[in-house]
Amino acid sequence: MLTLRPDPAGGGKSVIADLRAAMDQLDEDGRELLTRPVFAEGRAERLQGVGEPLSTFSVLNERSSEHTWIRWAGKLLTDDRNAAYLPVLTRFASLLETTARQALLRRGELLIADQWRVAHGRTALGRQDHVAPAARRLLCQAKVRFDADAPIHETLRCAA
Repeated sequence: MLTLRPDPAGGGKSVIADLRAAMDQLDEDGRELLTRPVFAEGRAERLQGVGEPLSTFSVLNERSSEHTWIRWAGKLLTDDRNAAYLPVLTRFASLLETTARQALLRRGELLIADQWRVAHGRTALGRQDHVAPAARRLLCQAKVRFDADAPIHETLRCAA
């Protein structure tokens, strides 16, 4: 995420938290519950180039592995479809919060996050009622994936 214009009200700190460290602190029963493909969060609309959205999914794709994909969003805690699993989701969120670090990005600063390793988000923006829309915080977000098996011309085209 590249900060083109920070929040003039001083809010919106970027938050990074270590998914693997939180998973490692979760007990075996908790990890087993999170591998079940029963979780839902929000709605997916107007997605391009990422395939069809999953209606339900697992938070962990394996119980323990350094290559486990951990799909996490704070919205998991507030989606009523996850009510039966709220205790384990809340426990994981608490463990994740113990690893969280915050940074207020200034204009021109870039945050690169490895989504296999960390969850990222932000704190609340400052009051916006007296901030003109053209002066509000502006970020540029891009997602990059390196495919070592891709032909070089595809890799270069993606990098441009």
